[in-house]
Amino acid sequence: MFRTVVLQDMGAESSNPFVYTGTVNKEGEPHGKGEARFSNNDCYDGEFDNGTWHGAGTYKYASGDAEVSRYDNGNLVKEGVRWSPERTTAWKMKDG
Repeated sequence: MFRTVVLQDMGAESSNPFVYTGTVNKEGEPHGKGEARFSNNDCYDGEFDNGTWHGAGTYKYASGDAEVSRYDNGNLVKEGVRWSPERTTAWKMKDG
C-alpha cells in the first residue's frame, strides 16, 4: 500500500511533527521505503520497520548537511558518513 500519512512522533529520532510519504503496514505505520519531512525542513529518506527507522537511510538537514547511514530500531549502527552542505567535506560516523 502506498499513501501519504501525517504522524506526530517517530520516537527517539525526533519529537517534531512530520509528513510521511511511503509504504505503511496494516496499522498505518511507516514500513518499507519512505520519506519523513519534518516541520523544521529536515528530511529522512530511507527504510522503516513498523514506524521506526530501520535499514539504510539518508538524513538531510535544512542546513544542507546530510548523513548516509544504517539504522537498527531507530539507532545509528555500524558506520555512516556526514557530508557538508557543499559535499566537499565528509566525517565518518560510528555507532551514534
